[in-house]
Amino acid sequence: LVEHAQGFTEQLVPEGWANDTMFTWGIFLPEGEDLVGMLGLSMRSGGMAEIGYWATKEHRGNGYVTEAVLAASRWAFTLPVDRVEWRAEVGNQPSRAVAERAGFVVEGVLRSGMVHQGVRRDCWVGALLPSDLGLPSTAQYLPAFG
Repeated sequence: LVEHAQGFTEQLVPEGWANDTMFTWGIFLPEGEDLVGMLGLSMRSGGMAEIGYWATKEHRGNGYVTEAVLAASRWAFTLPVDRVEWRAEVGNQPSRAVAERAGFVVEGVLRSGMVHQGVRRDCWVGALLPSDLGLPSTAQYLPAFG
């Protein structure tokens, strides 16, 4: 377990920042070193990034992760990113609540859309677009509906 943490903090995170493939942040309270959670943006092809996050038990429900998700998404939209996608195992209501509070639109269920502990699971998928935050896109968007 310690080896995994060291590999993550000493190798995976710095390499992600160095090669612009994965951007990872620790979320801390401003008045100290109290860890609130973690947030990551993984760059995907086609101007898309996938967001993931978690919160420590004692800081859940305070809006800190929602605020971080919005800040990271706004930052992503300054890159060549026009879609931030969120996925969570169906039933992960806390993750969905954060996504929806941040403005993500839940678009549906992907059957067998993720692997959790070696088992394929259905997952919710949602997205936040620059236009959802009143920001410009790098490419024109023509929605199918309305």
